Amino acid sequence: MGRHLIGGALLAIAAALAAAPAAAQTALQLTGTAPLVCHADLGPSAGANLGQAAAFCNDPAGVDVYLDYPASLAGDSLSVDGVAMVLDAGGAVRIAHAGGPLSTTLDLSLAPAPSGPVTVSVRVAPVDAASFAVASAGR
Repeated sequence: MGRHLIGGALLAIAAALAAAPAAAQTALQLTGTAPLVCHADLGPSAGANLGQAAAFCNDPAGVDVYLDYPASLAGDSLSVDGVAMVLDAGGAVRIAHAGGPLSTTLDLSLAPAPSGPVTVSVRVAPVDAASFAVASAGR
């Protein structure tokens, strides 16, 4: 219903502009807001032993994606799309950053490969509120 109403309004404005004399100038300004939407998920991946992280956030100010992990993984190597980093005892590492909206998938592998279940989670945080965990998913 809303799309039809907006479409009809735009059509009426276009018709009015077309009927206006050529010498007249007309300005049109449309404004609106979009809700902040952020989410993260961690699912299986054939080539990654921790899985594939999928993250989305439409924050124009930017976004960070973090992997939270147990301190027992300190010293292990995490590979994010083939780029390795050593995990520290802090329990969280930033795995992606964008200066604007973000939509990405990342393959996550741990070396040495875990011998049993490991609980990790992925979260998305707008850069202006680093402690704001919008979404997380455990694996």
